Amino acid sequence: MATWDHAVRAMNADQVEFYAQQGWTCATGKCSAPVSHIVGYKLVTGRAGRVGIREFRVCTAHAGKFAVKHGLTMPGMEDAR
Repeated sequence: MATWDHAVRAMNADQVEFYAQQGWTCATGKCSAPVSHIVGYKLVTGRAGRVGIREFRVCTAHAGKFAVKHGLTMPGMEDAR
């Protein structure tokens, strides 16, 4: 499966509060931390060649792991070098 255009976006305070009120936790499964970021990518879906977009709401720790895996910079960390 070909994937590209990987991205990490930080949620704004209103989004974080909304998902906390709804009881959403990290999309990785076993992690119960509150969501704070949206990670995603594009992919080709099957033989028809359609492009799909996958987005997941995750905690800060898992967003960081996604960013490292795909060579991305975490939002808000651009000047931390």
